[in-house]
Amino acid sequence: MNVIFWERNFNNLLTPLPVQYKVQRYSHSVIGGPKLAEIYVRGPELDLWELAEYARRPVNIISKKGDAVWWGFVAEIKIDVGLWSVGINIDSMANYVGVVYEDDQAQGVPKITNWSQDAGSVAEYGRREILISCSGSNETHALAARDKYLAEKKYPIPVITPRGKGENEAQLICRGWFDTLAWRYAPIPAKLFYSYERVDMKGFLNQAVGDDTAHELAQGIWLSGNCDLYSVSLYVKKVGSPGDNLKVALWSSVDGLPGAELTAGTVVGSTLGTSYAWKDIAVTAYDLTGYNSYFIKVSRSGSQDAANYYQLQLDGTAQYTLGDLLKSDGSTWTAVSADMPFRIYSNDSIETSQQISTFGSNFGQFFKGMRVDNRSGLYTASVRDGNANAYYEITELMKMGSNNYRRMLARIDEFRKMILYEEPQLTGTTNLILRDGSLRDPYNTEIRKDSCPVGIWARFKDIIPGSVDTSRLADPTKMFIDEAEYTPADDQLSLTPRGWIDPFQIGRPRDG
Repeated sequence: MNVIFWERNFNNLLTPLPVQYKVQRYSHSVIGGPKLAEIYVRGPELDLWELAEYARRPVNIISKKGDAVWWGFVAEIKIDVGLWSVGINIDSMANYVGVVYEDDQAQGVPKITNWSQDAGSVAEYGRREILISCSGSNETHALAARDKYLAEKKYPIPVITPRGKGENEAQLICRGWFDTLAWRYAPIPAKLFYSYERVDMKGFLNQAVGDDTAHELAQGIWLSGNCDLYSVSLYVKKVGSPGDNLKVALWSSVDGLPGAELTAGTVVGSTLGTSYAWKDIAVTAYDLTGYNSYFIKVSRSGSQDAANYYQLQLDGTAQYTLGDLLKSDGSTWTAVSADMPFRIYSNDSIETSQQISTFGSNFGQFFKGMRVDNRSGLYTASVRDGNANAYYEITELMKMGSNNYRRMLARIDEFRKMILYEEPQLTGTTNLILRDGSLRDPYNTEIRKDSCPVGIWARFKDIIPGSVDTSRLADPTKMFIDEAEYTPADDQLSLTPRGWIDPFQIGRPRDG
């Protein structure tokens, strides 16, 4: 097997080091796809030290057939050279810090400071948030504690310990991209149906609307649930003193272009500020249903004006993959290599699958988009106070399952797109697990062990003798595969069924 790494910004492959990689094991799960991978490295001392710079670098494991069988990022590095061992863990860092404190000057009322970030660290590693506590204090003390913590934790902290004699080697512990959802707290406003809000990402672009060059802007979107639309919010400001209104409208999509206006609303231009801010614009109520593509079109109600117009801040990294951004000069639509942040609000409770899509789109900072293959059919309030991270919020919603009484599952594919789907129903035709450990599909074609198949039903064949009384057990001949771990050295695939209890957890309190 081969191992390849990228620059942290995903732009280029790293030049291979003159070392030997040995993949010990890797695993996949129905909760997120690629889960863990363990890689041992041997080589010259100086080249092993180069691995100290590999924290949060993207990594792919390539099979002998040349396809990727695991993907994620380097989370932990251990380098053993000479009589010393150096450990580096991505969990040791935080670069976006806030402090909750009890204000002594306000009778102990809990407050939260403004958040502070190290822009260089965020640009290099991604945003890792932490809210620390500081009791019995005031704002001055809390801000000092915040800044001290940020200065100490903005980069991964090496831990150096002595070791006995041994060969020079290194170990890389890698995690799947789904794990990074735990890096961000996840506040969601009430009645938010769906949004794309990456205004904190690098690569900002300013886009005029209503000047002498750009008449209209239209962001393609794709929605996967029912919505009683009543408001659209834009990240916008005014330039100069426009005397008309800013208009936002929802249009149908026809052959990748705006088709017909479905609903619209306006806001008086003079009420906008000269700095970017979210502005809610009420629209005439409109029911959106099912899986459909639309355009959010932005324009002005009056004439073009080169000195007085509107401006939106775009995400120049173009992370939104479910629709294109178009610009019109008054006669022709042309593509823009960016995305327009937006929020869509509904008067109804929000389908849980749509909520998961919102969390994934906004807090999966390394994801390249969302795809909802199956709607959940369950509706709840969408508001979140932001005290929990996106990983927790998404997995809790997935546990609620669907109106078919089956779980909602997710995987991150090789291109970092998050795909949400419903656990498949057990049918009479399943995959087969044979006595020799091999796995075959319903057509008796062997399923590659190194693919770590998960999210499928399988039936044991010729493993449990027919003489064994299984009448008081759940059907032991069938299993739904929740996790799979592959060890290349012995070509062994370990399968973990749904509902399996870790023997080391027996006797400990469990959810519920």
